[in-house]
Amino acid sequence: QRQGLDQIVEWDSTKECVATFEIRHGATASMAHNDRALDLVFATAQEVVTSESYECNLVRATYAVDVIPKGYSKSEGSQWALKQISQRTARRAVWVFGDSPADASMVEGCIVAGFVPVTFYWLGEGDPPLITGAEVVRSPHKYDRGTQGALSGLVGHPH
Repeated sequence: QRQGLDQIVEWDSTKECVATFEIRHGATASMAHNDRALDLVFATAQEVVTSESYECNLVRATYAVDVIPKGYSKSEGSQWALKQISQRTARRAVWVFGDSPADASMVEGCIVAGFVPVTFYWLGEGDPPLITGAEVVRSPHKYDRGTQGALSGLVGHPH
């Protein structure tokens, strides 16, 4: 609740091995105000991690701050998930959706796990991250709407 952040930033309680603080859905503050709030969350998390000697990485995304234990990443998570899938089916092409540069590490996980080709759908603000070994597609829409549009184009409309 530091400096009124509870009105802008919320804890994502659905994450089990990552702590995520994100801009509240429907928050009406300006993008600049949200950025300042996340910068403050990042700085506060950095103070805590440093002072308590926690072994974790901090990732500042477009709309969130993730606190990730060392040894864990989206790359490793995607490798684990694909390993589970590959025990049941042949390796196939993979679609990865991301709105944060950190999401690009999932592409690396797919390639390491032997799932190729990989297409990365960029749904975030600004330019997509540079990714070796994958086709990068920029969605005309951002975030949820971009994911929905990309999936509709890939698998059709479920009617």
